[in-house]
Amino acid sequence: MDLLTPFDNLIRILILKDSVTPIETLVLLFCRVLKIHYQDMLDVSKNFQISTQTFPGEQSIRRRLTYFAFLEQVNRFGRVFSGKYSLKKPPLYNRIYFFRNNVIEHWDDYLEYSFGGSEVSTWKQGTIAIPYLMQARSRLKEEPKVREELSAQFLNAGITVDFADKWYGDYSEVIYTALEKIDSKLREEREDKKTGKRRGIPKTLVEKLYQYSFPVPICDMETYCTDLVAYLSKDLVP
Repeated sequence: MDLLTPFDNLIRILILKDSVTPIETLVLLFCRVLKIHYQDMLDVSKNFQISTQTFPGEQSIRRRLTYFAFLEQVNRFGRVFSGKYSLKKPPLYNRIYFFRNNVIEHWDDYLEYSFGGSEVSTWKQGTIAIPYLMQARSRLKEEPKVREELSAQFLNAGITVDFADKWYGDYSEVIYTALEKIDSKLREEREDKKTGKRRGIPKTLVEKLYQYSFPVPICDMETYCTDLVAYLSKDLVP
């Protein structure tokens, strides 16, 4: 039996329509794809107990892979919505795009700092586990030094941010808010052709996030999917 998801009602509405527009057809496909990924994430979160793992086991890897797969689909469809149809991007799209490009796509750069760190998944009964990538944040001897180096990178970009006592979702929100002050669209570092100045998120800052703890873009999957369905219903489906 299928597990219930936030996408079920919108799928039902679109299927029962007498005729659908090309955008509605795309939305229906998007919802069906995300429904499958949502069920996969919920399934792999069953019977899960909070744990810290330096060398993640099979279940931990599955939680990470299903989470990453969901982000990939939001990134892919969001690009089509905005690029082909000039529509509003999905919620948290820039954060998802930033994470996808730096962690999912360039996993080899991230992997350089992963050994000796840990992965922590937070979870409560009946919800989807969120995999947090800890790195130096979980190494007591190394953490203070790398934290200071990360703070210095933000200061170099003109941003003061205090994250020493922030964990999990709170840490992710603080870091992304700071990054968005540097570049609201979270674009990679590049040279402005008109001024010759460097714009975007500095590569040295991204590298330090790899080393310390790269923030995940979605920290409450149930709430995010509810917001995503509201976006689809309001902005894309009349």
